[in-house]
Parts: sequence; C-alpha cells; structure tokens
Amino acid sequence: ISLMELDAKLGYLEISPILQLHNLVPVKNLYFLAGLELGIPMSKSYDYKIVENGTTLNPVSADIPDASVRIAAAVGAGWIFELSETVKLGAEVSYRIPFSKVSSSTISTANFDKWNVSQLRAGLNLTFDIFGKKEEKKEEPKPQATLDLKMNTINSVTRDGKRTPM
Repeated sequence: ISLMELDAKLGYLEISPILQLHNLVPVKNLYFLAGLELGIPMSKSYDYKIVENGTTLNPVSADIPDASVRIAAAVGAGWIFELSETVKLGAEVSYRIPFSKVSSSTISTANFDKWNVSQLRAGLNLTFDIFGKKEEKKEEPKPQATLDLKMNTINSVTRDGKRTPM
C-alpha cells in the first residue's frame, strides 16, 4: 500500500475591501457582506512524501515555486451586538471563492498550478464610534401669529359726523 502525503502552509498578507449591506431584510442587527480579497504570499512551504508499507520514501520540504497573488470574492453575513452606545461587537461568517491558483509553476510533482484554495471564515470585529452619537437639535415650536383685539366702547357715527355710544 502506498500513500502520498502533501502538507502545504500558505500565509498571505491580505487586503480585503468589503462592503457591508445593512437593512436588506427586516432584521435589525443582521448585515450581509460582499467584496474582494487580494493576498500577497508571505509564507509558502510544503512537505511531500510517499509512504509505502510504513516506510517514508523521497521526503521533500521546500517553498512553493512561483506562488501567485491570491484573488478571491468574499460573501457572508454578520450580526451586530451593541455593547454600549459607542462600542459594537460584530460576529461574521464569510466564504472566499478563489479566482487564482496557488502557483503558476508546472515543474513540481505536486501540480501547484492546478490548486486553488477556498476558505470558510469566522471572525469577530470590534467597532468604536469615536465621535459618539450626534444629538439631534430639537426645534422649538415657532410662535403662531395671533391677532388680539379689544374694544372698550362701540360707537355709531351720525350723518353729520358725530359719534355716539351704542
């Protein structure tokens, strides 16, 4: 019985512009996310060996040749927990769909040029509102225009112009 084992270690420095979409469904704290992930390979090693009848044959430990920049789409969902008026904790789950291969090299027996790595991620984020909530200015009601008339006496005017109380 022979068995081939390949153990790869891939580490990337990632830049992930992600868009959070809130209020798509009528659930207050739920949000969805979508974006792009760009990863620059930082560590890229592998161990390869063949085990035949309990004996290890031809072990190889090396770097993955011509490691590629990782490009992937990110989709997911999250939930926001309000810890205080200015601090929020977000829990999210996302799935990364790769567009690129691990390597462009065709010289290895590991066929790195045929690999791509999907990811299922879970994470937490802490958000601080450093400016606090802006207080809404309450407009004081404007006074309504009124007409205040008072009469002490009512007079009548005769044809010759004399005023007489009524």
